[in-house]
Amino acid sequence: MTSGAKADGRFNKTDFIYDAKTNEYQCLAGQRLIWRFSRVENGLNLHGYWSSHCQQCDIKTKCTPSEQRSISRWEHEDILEAMQARLDQAPDSMRLRCQTV
Repeated sequence: MTSGAKADGRFNKTDFIYDAKTNEYQCLAGQRLIWRFSRVENGLNLHGYWSSHCQQCDIKTKCTPSEQRSISRWEHEDILEAMQARLDQAPDSMRLRCQTV
């Protein structure tokens, strides 16, 4: 997966792998970020994930300045990911779409 480094060179959400079957993320150190809670923010149902292993992680400084890394996921984020995958396979489709409007 391509690194989408944030400011200060830290990893961003795209560096984490989501597993829909287990409803968990995996970090670059191989740890699981498991579902912890849900909340509604600006009308969107968001799920929060984090790992309890961050404090002992060798690459923590590249990930987060906090005690542990947390990730939020929108309940329909899979739709956005599928759309992005289609766009990645046909990068000219958006240019063509803009021309037909």
